[in-house]
Amino acid sequence: MSRISMILNAAKSRSQTFLEAIPSTRTEKFRRNCLNIEAICLQLLSLRPPREPTSKVVSEEGGIKFVRFPRKQTLDNAYASYLGIWREAYDEICNLGG
Repeated sequence: MSRISMILNAAKSRSQTFLEAIPSTRTEKFRRNCLNIEAICLQLLSLRPPREPTSKVVSEEGGIKFVRFPRKQTLDNAYASYLGIWREAYDEICNLGG
């Protein structure tokens, strides 16, 4: 398994842990949005070179692929911790080269 694959698998694992820890008071919409964010981030991080999953980029790409995808401001506020998992993975991938 490549180092990039290992980083992405670790991010998926952290993502799963995050989703499992979401209180039941959170809506199904929040969970669905997290899974859609994950799909977009995996897509961005799988590019060569990888594209940084900023809230702006994720919102733009997600808006193309998914109906009612969260906008940048919502990602910055409600999904910042979740998006942070994928930004860490991006940093780890970028640090492989140097």
